[in-house]
Amino acid sequence: MKNHKFIIIIALLAFVLQGLTPVQKVLADEIIPAEPKYSVFSLADINYKEDISLSGGNAITEIAFSLPESWVVGNPNGFNLQYNISDTVSEQSSATIEFNGTKISSFFPRSSNGSIMVTLDRNLFKPGRNAIRITTYLTITDRYDCADDKNPSLWMTVKANSAFQVQYAEAEVELNLAKYPSPFIEYSPIVDQKIIIVTTNSGNNSYLQSTAMVVAKLSALAGYAKNNTIEYVTVSDYCTNPASNTSNTIIIGTLQDVINNPCLPQLDFISANSNSVVLNNGNTINVTETDGILHLQRNPNNNFADVLYVSGLTDAGVIKSGMTLANELNYPLLSGNTAVVANPALPKAELNISTQQKFSLKQLGYQDYTVWGFLEGSLAYTFTLPDGWSAENGAFVNLNYSHSKSLNNRDAFVSVSVNQIPLATYQYSADEADIITKTIAIPMSVMKSGQNTLTITTSFDDNDASYCNNDNYKDVWTVVYADSEIYIPSTVSQNVISLKNYPASFIGMNSLEDTAFIIPANPSFETTRLFLGVIKTLALSTNSTYYHINLYSNIDTTFNPNAYKHLIVIGLPTNNTYIQALEALLPYPAVNGTDTFQTIPEVSKIETLGNNLGIVEFAVSQKTATALVFTGTTTEGLSYMSQNLNELNVLNPKCYGDVCIFSSAEDVTTRIVKSEENRYYQPDVLPVAVTDVPETFVNQRVTNFIAIAIGSVTLLVLIAVGLMILKKRKK
Repeated sequence: MKNHKFIIIIALLAFVLQGLTPVQKVLADEIIPAEPKYSVFSLADINYKEDISLSGGNAITEIAFSLPESWVVGNPNGFNLQYNISDTVSEQSSATIEFNGTKISSFFPRSSNGSIMVTLDRNLFKPGRNAIRITTYLTITDRYDCADDKNPSLWMTVKANSAFQVQYAEAEVELNLAKYPSPFIEYSPIVDQKIIIVTTNSGNNSYLQSTAMVVAKLSALAGYAKNNTIEYVTVSDYCTNPASNTSNTIIIGTLQDVINNPCLPQLDFISANSNSVVLNNGNTINVTETDGILHLQRNPNNNFADVLYVSGLTDAGVIKSGMTLANELNYPLLSGNTAVVANPALPKAELNISTQQKFSLKQLGYQDYTVWGFLEGSLAYTFTLPDGWSAENGAFVNLNYSHSKSLNNRDAFVSVSVNQIPLATYQYSADEADIITKTIAIPMSVMKSGQNTLTITTSFDDNDASYCNNDNYKDVWTVVYADSEIYIPSTVSQNVISLKNYPASFIGMNSLEDTAFIIPANPSFETTRLFLGVIKTLALSTNSTYYHINLYSNIDTTFNPNAYKHLIVIGLPTNNTYIQALEALLPYPAVNGTDTFQTIPEVSKIETLGNNLGIVEFAVSQKTATALVFTGTTTEGLSYMSQNLNELNVLNPKCYGDVCIFSSAEDVTTRIVKSEENRYYQPDVLPVAVTDVPETFVNQRVTNFIAIAIGSVTLLVLIAVGLMILKKRKK
């Protein structure tokens, strides 16, 4: 039967390697949804958090958003413009609304009572980027004058609660691994995207290592866009929760594991024979036991969701598949809906020594944006730094933009500021390239924990009062591109190592290659979920091209902790014996061999917090090597920390010092047990040997010993009885 299943597995590869015919995008005319879907989203929902001011007699603003790839727009659709306007504006003042270059409405703002609804025909929508442009023509008198453009009393404000209403149907998108992380990551903030991660055997270290690499890269690619969520579930949970079966899903494990779990979506391969793949056209492709296999197919429970298998015939193949998705340099090398990976591309050496994290404006959820007109216009981008972030200088932004030639040889400028602190101003020049890149240093002193705002402002100054009659006046624009990137130092100075600065204090290389993770040999669901939550927060704070996860079980004899700059240890003390090995170094150690913690003056009245506690603590050497421990008294205590990491992308803001105790997902108690000057352990060497074994293993050994003892006694009894029978026969 085993050989039969193996032949089936190989056989299925034939269809995949040959490649499926891509599903073409269905036109709107061909889709007649039984129940049309509607989406209503405000400007605030698409990252225009603040009201937009249009100043002067003639001003233009553009509001851009991206449609999800799977949407096919129907009718009716609309845009509800909410606005305020100055009392000094005349009744003859007007405004015009365009959508994707087509004028759809002109109106008198003073007589429209601060609101107007316009219709957007489905034929005006485009795949990807769409934009509304609002142009104002404001005057004080009945006649327009160029001086009105610089009159501060003339203004109209577009409110952030202005909203679009779109009717749509979903279409199947092309199955193409080269487009990864699509369809799993959705950069359009219009929709919420959930990704289900299923590991077929959570007790298999290779599967968990592959899972961690996939989660790390997905988290980095998603950035801080809150519309993308990654949820880890067990096979049993996946199979008993029908709602989860309709989401985009990533299944990690060998092909045989998938076959052994029929409740999982089964692969849509066809026939082959042992150690090779026979295609429908008769061609044969060899597949070795160590090859990785990536396969993308429709979710059988939802044609508008997909399933990605990160797989192989053996554990080695599963690791290779995870490595392939952990490195974005591999994506262009993939094609179709299946890839067989013999040797995944490795990152260039220089990518692993970066001390910067980076994120593009696109990863923050923004599109290419355009500022129109000669007068001042601005674009605002918000980004988040972890609570308690503190680092040395070295941050900068690479700003990519272009401008119309109408601005050449004029006093036109682009300015950059962060949190309203001006950083740089550049004058437009005819000698500049079509796309201009400027690198602007950002002093760390102007940034803060939490939300920060990068503002790009364009301005024009001309003493010629009749400039507004210039033929080029309507052709003036500046585009800021979404591939502009913000770089933030990912290293912190030694004197700020604290839980308040998680994860910055505990990160080395961006790729995490100098970090080791130690988890129990058979981790519980909550331990695994906590481990992946930690991976997610580290990835968000590094944003590397490539991630490598060094994962060890607590009984792995090959583990050498002193080979790594940082250690992250996860689990209950009785399940992860390496936590017991660290007891002498940790500020709040457990009682040896138990999941209770010692009584120390700095953590008094701990019994009042309850029986279910999650505990984060760390030790640090003089060389700033760190050992960070996520532990607790019960698995429920571990879940409190998981909820914080997954919902906040950081530890609870109340955490500081060297010990943080979670008595619920919301209730946090922080203690400083060791002062900064006494926090370092000596010597700068971590314990290597793990003398104890997990309780589950102890129980197994005891069981085996009892079985052997009983078996030995039984054997002796049988021998004695046999001898007595022989003795009687001789007599």
